[in-house]
Amino acid sequence: MSSLAGVIRNRLRHAKRWVRNGEEEVRSGIGALARTVGLERSAAPKPLFEPARFAFREAGPALEGVRARIVTPPGEPCMHTFFDVQPLSPSGRYLAVTGLPFEHRGPYPGDRAEIRVIDLREGTVETVYRTGGWALQLGANIQWHPSDDRFLFCNELRGGRGVGVRIDRKERTARTYDAPFYAISPCGGWMLGPALDLINRTQYGYGVPEALTGRRSLRPGASREEGIWRTDLESGAVELLA
Repeated sequence: MSSLAGVIRNRLRHAKRWVRNGEEEVRSGIGALARTVGLERSAAPKPLFEPARFAFREAGPALEGVRARIVTPPGEPCMHTFFDVQPLSPSGRYLAVTGLPFEHRGPYPGDRAEIRVIDLREGTVETVYRTGGWALQLGANIQWHPSDDRFLFCNELRGGRGVGVRIDRKERTARTYDAPFYAISPCGGWMLGPALDLINRTQYGYGVPEALTGRRSLRPGASREEGIWRTDLESGAVELLA
């Protein structure tokens, strides 16, 4: 009986997740349709690598003697990524955020977000990249190089798949890799990632946008073609680890 109850609970959890994912996808699809016919419009994109000054604001009264400040531009929704990723650069001077074009729905292919760097010393914000590889849970999964303020990493959407991008703030360039990005090694020499489109099968909002048709899926059990990909950030060589 306990085994049967466990099976039922597991199926109920899957059903609830399927319903939640479906609700999010319906909102994204309606938004994409509204965008297509001109009923939904995003703000004009910011120019790249042009710092703009703005004022930090107090975030309400002090709590137990501690004051908080809002350090993102007013009226422009921004987010970082998951709780275990450091949003500050190695020096502590810069804050990296994903600038969202909207908050009321998830993204659909063609919706682009901005990778922004906030200078906490100078009080400026600078857009350094525009990406189609983002979602409402992790943004574009922005991460700093572990030891250098020069490099940022994020997700991008290419050919319906999520891939990694390295942004060079000094040279004002971006390099796109052939494999997905989810985490960078402590040495900064390589990155790891699973297939970001397949994440949506179980956790909508943690991967990249997908079209309504032509979606991939995996059969139960281990796959020989998909898993955890490792990419050498200098050579670009990719290998399937597991």
